[in-house]
Amino acid sequence: MGYHQISPEAATGLLAGLGSTEIWDLVPALGLVMQPLVMVHPAVLGFLCPKIAEDGGPFQLASFPDGSTQEALKTLVSVAMTAQRSANMTLEFAQRFDRLYSVWPYRVLSVQPPYGSRGSRGLAEAL
Repeated sequence: MGYHQISPEAATGLLAGLGSTEIWDLVPALGLVMQPLVMVHPAVLGFLCPKIAEDGGPFQLASFPDGSTQEALKTLVSVAMTAQRSANMTLEFAQRFDRLYSVWPYRVLSVQPPYGSRGSRGLAEAL
């Protein structure tokens, strides 16, 4: 059984259909391809950044006990918010996503976000 290649346009289309929770679920996989993907297809930022910066989404509400992971998450969200308004953020976004991936505590897909007290309050407010 061989592998089938998917065109970059098809991959971009698939990513565009994902919600913030699905993007969260795929961080371990997306971390492997995010930098080349956004460098070749910077338009990906147009739909990824709003989902990462989404109020009430997992990237906003998660709270990691490890300071380096929490800081990487916070920085990615901040860059995603800025990148929504500026087209010149492609490289910085890719680097921040790569940084989060490098400290990501999970190596499996579809892990529930760790909602600490800050995230629990935000989740309750979002509901």
